[in-house]
Amino acid sequence: MRRQVLLVYWNPLFPLSGENWKPAEYELDQDIARLREMTADNPRQQNTIPLFQQHVARRMSILKTLIETRQQKGFAPAQALVSSGTGKAEMTAIYDVTGKMTAEENGLLTIRNAKAEESASTAVSTSILL
Repeated sequence: MRRQVLLVYWNPLFPLSGENWKPAEYELDQDIARLREMTADNPRQQNTIPLFQQHVARRMSILKTLIETRQQKGFAPAQALVSSGTGKAEMTAIYDVTGKMTAEENGLLTIRNAKAEESASTAVSTSILL
């Protein structure tokens, strides 16, 4: 299932393949819900999630349009839609948002690790003095 999600989400030619992507759409909703839970303690991340959801929704809309075009009009018109670059632009926006979210989380992790090392050092110093 995860492989299907990745194909639908990142491969611009997936809609042209005619494969079913509905399970992947459902899994994306679950992933966004999990992201919301995992970042519940970070207001900046929580404020970014709606933007992320907007880009994902637009990307999914583009995919639906591609699939409908492929089914109703054939391969060439669908391929022309892929070539227009709208899907790629949305994916670039998604990459930008997720990159910023990842950088935010990595920054917080660095701060937490530094505090943990400081606490451990203080604990060792205190035990030596006792």
